[in-house]
Amino acid sequence: MSDYAEYVSINVDNDEMSADIFLVRPPSSDFYNVPDLVEFAASEGVIFGINKCTLEETIRLKRWGEYIKFAEGIRPGEASNGYYDFKFNISPSKKPKLKPDGSVDYYNLNLVEITEKDELLVEYIPKVDGTEGRTVMGGYIPGMKAHDLPPLRGKGFYLSEDKRQYFAEYAGKVELVMGHLTISNTHIIEGDVDLSTGNLELRGDLHIKGNVKSNMVVKATGNITIDGLVEAADIEAGKGILIKGGILGGEKATIKAIDSVFALFIESAYVESNACIQADSIVNSTIVAYNDINVFGKTACIIGGKLKANRYVKTKVIGSKKGVTTLIEVGVPNDCQVEKKKYTDQVEELEEEEAKVEKLLEKLVKTGDEMTEMFISTTRRKIELSAEIYRLKALIGELNTRITMGKDAQIIAEKKIFPGARIFIDGTRYDISDEFEKIMFFRKMDKIVSKRYDASEDEFVTNSMSL
Repeated sequence: MSDYAEYVSINVDNDEMSADIFLVRPPSSDFYNVPDLVEFAASEGVIFGINKCTLEETIRLKRWGEYIKFAEGIRPGEASNGYYDFKFNISPSKKPKLKPDGSVDYYNLNLVEITEKDELLVEYIPKVDGTEGRTVMGGYIPGMKAHDLPPLRGKGFYLSEDKRQYFAEYAGKVELVMGHLTISNTHIIEGDVDLSTGNLELRGDLHIKGNVKSNMVVKATGNITIDGLVEAADIEAGKGILIKGGILGGEKATIKAIDSVFALFIESAYVESNACIQADSIVNSTIVAYNDINVFGKTACIIGGKLKANRYVKTKVIGSKKGVTTLIEVGVPNDCQVEKKKYTDQVEELEEEEAKVEKLLEKLVKTGDEMTEMFISTTRRKIELSAEIYRLKALIGELNTRITMGKDAQIIAEKKIFPGARIFIDGTRYDISDEFEKIMFFRKMDKIVSKRYDASEDEFVTNSMSL
C-alpha cells in the first residue's frame, strides 16, 4: 500500500457526500487489492460508505484511468410535521352536481356533516424528525426537527388513550370552525311532518327524512334538510334549506332562509333567500333571492311566476311556447338611488341637530345643571338622534351593497327564451315578443341589450345587439 500514493487518487465532493477513486494501470496484476485500497482511502480521510464490491469490480474489470464513485454518504432524512387526518369533510360543498345524464343530484348534497355516536372523527399523525446523516469523511449531519400541532379544542368528542384519536361523544352535526372541533345536536324526524308530529320550532339543525305535509309549520335556527317533498307548508331556517324531493306548494307554501335554498324543483310556492336559490325547475312561483337564482340541469326551466334577484337569474329555458307570462327582475331600480339620497339627506340633518344637542349638553354640564328637566330631555333627544342616525346609516349600507351587487345584473337563457316573458333590469322593462336562443340580457345606459351566449366557451361573446 505504501506505493499507492503514486497510482491511486481519491476525489471527495465538496459536500463530502460521495468520493471517487482513480486507479492508474498497475505495475503487476496483483498490485491492487480491496483491503489495501480501503486502508489507503482511510488515509485520505474517506472512512464511511465505502462500497467494497465496487472496488472489487474495478480491479477485476481493470478499469484504469477513470474516476469511479466508490463511497457514498447518507443524507439526513426529511422531517414530517404532525398533522390531523380528518375523517369527515371539513369543507362540504354547498352546490349540487350534475349527473352524467344531465340531471341534478340533490340527494348527495348535504348542508351539514352528520356523525354517529363513537364514530372516529379525527386521527392525529405525530411528527417524525429527520434521521441523522453522515458524510464519507465520517462527519455527522443532524436531521431536521419537525413540529407537533396542539390538541384540538371543542366539544362533543372524547379521546383515545394515546390522545391521538377523536371520537364522537354522541350523534349530531360535526364541523371544524376556526380550529375548533364541535359536535352539536341535530334534530332528526324519521318520517313525515304531519299532524302526528305537530308543528316544529327548534334550535339548531333539523333533518326530516320524510315529507312535510300541507298546513304544517317548520322552523329551525340552523339548517333544515328535508329528504322528501314539501307540500303547502311554511318552512323557515336561520341558515340554509335543502329540499331533496322538491316543493309542490299548491300556491300556499312559503319557504324562507337566511342562507341558500336548494330544491329539486319549485312549483306554486313562495321562496325567499338572503343568499342564493337553486333548483332544477321553477314553475308558477314567486322567488326572491338577495344574490342569484340559478336554475340548472338537463331540463332546467323557468315557466310563469315572478322571480327577483340582485345579481342574475340563469337557466336554460325561460317561458314556454304557449306564451305563459313570466316576470324576471334583476339589478337595482333607480328608486334605490333616490331612496339612498333621501336617507343621506336625513342623516345630514340629524347629525347637524345632534351637534347642536351635544353643545347644549356641554353647556348644561358646565353650568352645573345636569339634573334639570332640560338636561334630561336633551339627553333623551341625543339618544333618539343617535339611534335614528344608526338606523339610517344601516339602510344606506344595505342599499350600497345592493347597488354594488346589481351593477352588472344579468338575465341568462342558455337555450331559449319565449315570447310572453317580461324582464326588468335596474327597473327598465322589456317585453319579449320574439323567440331568442342562447342569449343574455343586461342594461347599457338606459336600454336593455343582449349578447349571444357561447355554450362551448361558457362565456358570452362580445357582439351585442340592441333590442
